[in-house]
Amino acid sequence: MTDLDYFDQFDDEGAEESVSKRDSLPDWVSDSNSSLAAYQAIQSLYKEKMQYIRSHSKKSHYTKKSSYHISKSKVARAAGLAKPNAIFHSVDYASKLTKELNDKNALLLASKEKALLSRSSSRKNMSRKELETELRARDRYKEISELKVDEIVDLTLKRLPLAVKRQLHLA
Repeated sequence: MTDLDYFDQFDDEGAEESVSKRDSLPDWVSDSNSSLAAYQAIQSLYKEKMQYIRSHSKKSHYTKKSSYHISKSKVARAAGLAKPNAIFHSVDYASKLTKELNDKNALLLASKEKALLSRSSSRKNMSRKELETELRARDRYKEISELKVDEIVDLTLKRLPLAVKRQLHLA
């Protein structure tokens, strides 16, 4: 195999990749209008937002909706248009583009919720309030575990409501 054959092999693979990418685009996307630019803008913004979601797991990171949501104006700006009205309302592929945007936003929202639910339980990821609550609970557990059984029973009886004490004939 010569060096020229080697380079031709890569050129052919690149051509096949571009053809396969073209085949993977939805049928409403076209080079002849701004649909390709808008579709690619949605895809790139989706990747950016997913990267953000993967690297942020605290609820405080999502106070702004723009951190996990793709807006029509951002898509229009990324596609090189001044106003979103041009591609989301006044063209024939507007409904399909809006559906694509809504689908991506739904996926982003689900990913955000999943990231918040699967938050690590390590102390590093806890909020100050959670740390204080855990510390108080540990201190209380330590106190109770050091008490004798008689002291625990006395403490429990002191905390019982008067109505319960009367039913147990303790008061």
